[in-house]
Order: sequence, then structure tokens, then C-alpha cells
Amino acid sequence: GGEVQTRWYIKDGTNNGNLSDIDTAHIVPVDLNAYLENNARILSSFYAELGNAAKSAHYKHRATKLLQAIEAILWREDRGMWLDYDLKNLKSRDYFYMSNFAPLWTGSYTKTKEEVSKRVLHYLDESKVGEFIGGIPTSLYPSGEQWDFPNGWPPLQSILIEGLLRLQTPAAIGTARLYAERWLRSNYKGYEIFGKMFEKYDVELLGQTGSGGEYEAQTGFGWSNGVVLQILDWFGRDISLHDNDSSSPS
Repeated sequence: GGEVQTRWYIKDGTNNGNLSDIDTAHIVPVDLNAYLENNARILSSFYAELGNAAKSAHYKHRATKLLQAIEAILWREDRGMWLDYDLKNLKSRDYFYMSNFAPLWTGSYTKTKEEVSKRVLHYLDESKVGEFIGGIPTSLYPSGEQWDFPNGWPPLQSILIEGLLRLQTPAAIGTARLYAERWLRSNYKGYEIFGKMFEKYDVELLGQTGSGGEYEAQTGFGWSNGVVLQILDWFGRDISLHDNDSSSPS
């Protein structure tokens, strides 16, 4: 996903512009590199289980180099967040996108979980993305494209929520539960109103489908159903579908 959004625009060194300003060749993406680093670790582990020490060492080395690059290029210490990098203008792209949180899910960091938790929760609070009633938006930029504001997408909710859970701090777990409850309530409300699940939801309007992009919002929907089941597995006994929202993460 995320094929068309302001994340890929480069115009005058910013994420402004339109589809003609897409320039993916000059953007180093956080999520892709986190997934590659994690996959290299997994392959190293698989080859170790198979007794192939040379292949295991090869992929362990690749994972190490990728992690070093993620820390050096994509982690912004002053922002407490991973950010895409603009190769054309040689600078971080300091914009909120859900893809920024991929290293939480993959574990692509060397700081302690306590330190990462502190920095990431501060970034979330500072970005004010937790204030939306129906989940976390994919971005904060209302471009009219479907992977931008105000749309929230199920797999990205899952990655953020599970990434927070993996930090294992009380504050991160509380925030994950709050985000999960809001997302579940929006999905449930939409099903109550329309009798359907949607591929994406509007985070400002509880239960309403997302919009924008090149086609009508799809119903069904595999990843929407899957993330609901995942949330119920994590928090089914602890969250509420009532309108009185949880007051704050704890």
C-alpha cells in the first residue's frame, strides 16, 4: 500500500505538489529498510537452524549493515523518530506518516525499549494524531489521495499498535490499547450503519469509509477483518465499544 500519497512528492524540497511531483527514486523509505533489515535477521536465523553457517553469517552481516544505516540516516535524534530521507535535497523528510513507525514493528533499533518508548510516545503526543476519534491517520496532509489524511488504513494501525505492544512499557501498552479501541469502535460503527467492512476509514468520522484516490472505496475486506480479529485477540476483554472513549493511555 501507500503507492500514491504526498510522502512521495518532492517539490522545492517539501512534500507539496501533485502526482507529477512523485520522485520515489530520490527517497530512502523508513519502512522498506526496516522490513529488509528484519528479513535479513529472519533469513540468518533460518540458515542457522539448517546448519548453513556461511549463509547465516552472510544475512547477519546484511542485517547489521542495514541497521547501522537506519540508525545513521533514518533516525532523527532531535525528533525522536525515524524519517524518510531525501537524496535530492540531502535532508530528512520531517513529516508525519504512519510508515515512520515500521522499525517499532520490526525491532530495527539499538536503543533500549524504555528509551524508544519515551521518544516515540512524545512524538505521537506532539503530532496530536491520537486526538482523532476513529484511529490514526496515514498522514496529516489532505491531498485528496487515498493514502493521505483523513484516511486510516488497517495494516498501518496494526503495525503501530503491535509495535507499541512490543516495547513492553506500561505507557506504550496503554497507548496501544487506546488506539486499538478507537479503531475497533470505528469498524463496528461502520458495520452497524452499512452492514459492511471497508478497506479504509475516515479517522474524523466514526464508522465512515475513507475516500479519495483513483477508485471508490472497496468493501469486504481482508485486512480490515484481519486487523479486527487481531485487536480482539490482543484486547478483547479490556476494550469497550461504547461511545465514552477511554480517557487517556495509562
